[in-house]
Amino acid sequence: MSFFQYIKTKRAWKHLAYIVGIYVVLMLLSWFYLSWYTGHGEYVTIPDVRGKSLAEATDIMDDLDLEVVIIDSVWSDTAAKGSVKEMSPSFGSTLKEGREIYFTIYRLTPPMEIINIKQGEYADVAKVKLENKGIAFDVEYQANNNFVGNVIAIRCQGKEIGYNQPLARGSRVKLVVGKSDGRTLQVPDLFGLTYIEAIRMLKSMDLQHQLFFDTAPAATDSLEYKICRQEPPFSPASVPLSTGSIVDVYLSKTPCERDTVGLSLPQP
Repeated sequence: MSFFQYIKTKRAWKHLAYIVGIYVVLMLLSWFYLSWYTGHGEYVTIPDVRGKSLAEATDIMDDLDLEVVIIDSVWSDTAAKGSVKEMSPSFGSTLKEGREIYFTIYRLTPPMEIINIKQGEYADVAKVKLENKGIAFDVEYQANNNFVGNVIAIRCQGKEIGYNQPLARGSRVKLVVGKSDGRTLQVPDLFGLTYIEAIRMLKSMDLQHQLFFDTAPAATDSLEYKICRQEPPFSPASVPLSTGSIVDVYLSKTPCERDTVGLSLPQP
């Protein structure tokens, strides 16, 4: 019997029906298996859980068959500690069951910060550093002619904070800043003095100083430099200085002449 004759028989059609039936059954089984394994078509809408506690948000996601993964934590002075800050994918999106959803939460404890502020540092610079580190502060001024406008100390709960000592972000400290005691005095005459003599005189008068050399001195010849100019200049008619003021001192190794303009008393 030829092939063409065979396919016209009932037996051939019965075998063909068996083959098609088995193929269809296998296709259906494969489709059901893949649907079960991959959750094909089973999407859920992500609710907004921002501001909820981590435990509460996790329970909500568990009910939706979503797995919570914490990827970051940040500090906030105002947010509820341990609550959800951000989520990805964002709320309102759809996601397949069994997939991961990523949370950024607010820290339970604040991070520690090194204040990095030394005694004598400019108060305005210290304020910026404290603000950037999230540390609140109150300023207290104390009469101290050696630290006018500069940091004397930083205290927290009555204890002085060291340069490398850590503080919790959100802490409040007291920034102690020096101010003049209000006394005034005549501008000193520093011309011709060495820088050691000038510093000694200024300190005895509760004045601060800044030194400027015309050339960089070596350790062996620094005493050969003498003061040629100062700001404010010495003059019997100069305006009195407040204690704690800064006097700029300019030194040179080359002999210089005194500027006599303004040294004489003004004529009535």
